[in-house]
Amino acid sequence: MAAALLRHRPCWSLADLAARLREARPSLAGFRNGNRDLAAVFDLSYAALSNDQQSLFRRLGLHPDPDIDPYAAAALVDAAPDTADTLLQNLVDHNLLTESPPGRYRIHDLIFTHVRTVAATDAEPEREAALSRLLDYYQHSALRANALVASVPWPELRATAPRHARTLLDQHTAQAWLRAERANLDAAFDHARRQGPTPRVVALAAGLAQIMLTHGPGTRALDVHEAGAQAAARLGDRLGQALALAGLGGVRFLAGDHPGADTALADASQLYRDLGYRHSQALALAELGAVRQLTGDYKGADDALTEASQLYRDLGYRHGQARILAELGIVRRLAGDDSAAIDALTEALMLYRDVGDRRGWADVLTNLGLARQETGDLPGAPATR
Repeated sequence: MAAALLRHRPCWSLADLAARLREARPSLAGFRNGNRDLAAVFDLSYAALSNDQQSLFRRLGLHPDPDIDPYAAAALVDAAPDTADTLLQNLVDHNLLTESPPGRYRIHDLIFTHVRTVAATDAEPEREAALSRLLDYYQHSALRANALVASVPWPELRATAPRHARTLLDQHTAQAWLRAERANLDAAFDHARRQGPTPRVVALAAGLAQIMLTHGPGTRALDVHEAGAQAAARLGDRLGQALALAGLGGVRFLAGDHPGADTALADASQLYRDLGYRHSQALALAELGAVRQLTGDYKGADDALTEASQLYRDLGYRHGQARILAELGIVRRLAGDDSAAIDALTEALMLYRDVGDRRGWADVLTNLGLARQETGDLPGAPATR
């Protein structure tokens, strides 16, 4: 069809044709060549499918992005992933999908435009049920993957479990899944947000936290965390609000919005304290201390880090306590309280030695040497470096 259009219209360039194809979306009804049009061609391919294949093809029109895997397809048709994969392979055989890499399928943009129209032929309750299963799959898997990827333990929100979900065993497989599904998760979040402040908005914002932190963009991360925090606040979901605020504080920190980061992290810390999540509270306080250090609020940084250190001491988490004490020593040295800095750094040094963290030990030795040098203890300074 494209070749025929160009043959009969010599004044068109390939760029002209490409532009017209783009403008044909979201409807292909007016894009034709004589008595042939794209919608009719796609309808012929659709008519050649079996009932099960047609059902999956229609449901693909509900998917937020042209890229899909067998587990998402299984959620759409409420079937086992093996069954869904077989149907996807059938659609590849009919040239309605492509497979690349193995196990991931993509619909051409023009076919995707058409299949969205075909999807509307199903009854609305069926479409809503299929879409609900799909969003359950994405939010459940995103939360699971996010928990595995996080470098520190964060509390997990509860989400409706799908009938079938991909097994994510470790940080590597979780990171790979998040990268592969990033566009779908983004689109699922946008769809959920259009429905208003729902638990799905909160869950998907939490599930996107780590991939947005490592891959950005920062503007999108700010948008998602702010929407998640607002939705959680309206729903009265205090844990979801704490998670969103903690993520928002971290992103604002990276963006250079230190006052905004301070507010978000302080609020997150208070929520975690009220809910009894002491480990998460300590993490939020540690980030809060880092923000205040950069802004020169050494007293505020000292307060936050001292509280975090005590929480880790109570929890018996010696490695975390060592890290916080090391930061506390730097803050006190910057504030001019070298004696208190030496006390914090000496305790951090012993903890790092006990847990066997030689890199942490070396970093503390450097700062301890500087602190002793500033107190005039020159014999002690080189001995600790």
